[in-house]
Amino acid sequence: MSTRTHYVEPGTLARPGPIGRGVRLVFALACFYAVAQVIVHGEHLLEPTPPTGWVMPIAIALLVFPYVVNLGWGRSWGRWPQVANIVAILLAVVTTFVLSGRLWGVVPGTLVAVWLLYTFGHLGMSFLVAAVIATPGCEMRALPHLWTLRTGRSTAEHHCPGPLDGIDRWETGLGGEARPTGTLASSIRTRDKSEMRSAVGVQLTSRPEPPT
Repeated sequence: MSTRTHYVEPGTLARPGPIGRGVRLVFALACFYAVAQVIVHGEHLLEPTPPTGWVMPIAIALLVFPYVVNLGWGRSWGRWPQVANIVAILLAVVTTFVLSGRLWGVVPGTLVAVWLLYTFGHLGMSFLVAAVIATPGCEMRALPHLWTLRTGRSTAEHHCPGPLDGIDRWETGLGGEARPTGTLASSIRTRDKSEMRSAVGVQLTSRPEPPT
């Protein structure tokens, strides 16, 4: 998946309906489950043996980390957050090996635990907020969207790198033709009204004079 960002104006993307919001809620619960696992069983990450039982959550976190950082904080850093995270973990592994002769230990384990907590915590909170306030597109724009609702200051939307865009478009299609919302819809309505006034004006000025 590409990590290039393509922010769009507010109101460009379809808002999720009950199905899209339900999917976001399910993803939120899955992320909170991952956070709970780190809190309850995180001590295993600190053991002197590599955490082979944590390969799946680490792989998922590594995959989504660039999107969590870039889209969650409105940045366009590409894969640099991912690269920086890998480098930090490798440095912790090397440091542990130099000091204790082991490939794993407290330092890399703590680093991985904190990283997992942040990644799944931020992701889960974003999914939850997106489900509650029906954030269009990527769930990582949910907190900026909430900021918009609280302050009235518009923030950009972003297409979802995952399946949410497709689900929202499909759900919108169930109710008929997709319609733009927000700022885009307002501008379209203003344009339509302006065109209607112009058409009426042309008709009035072109009416023939009554016969005398």
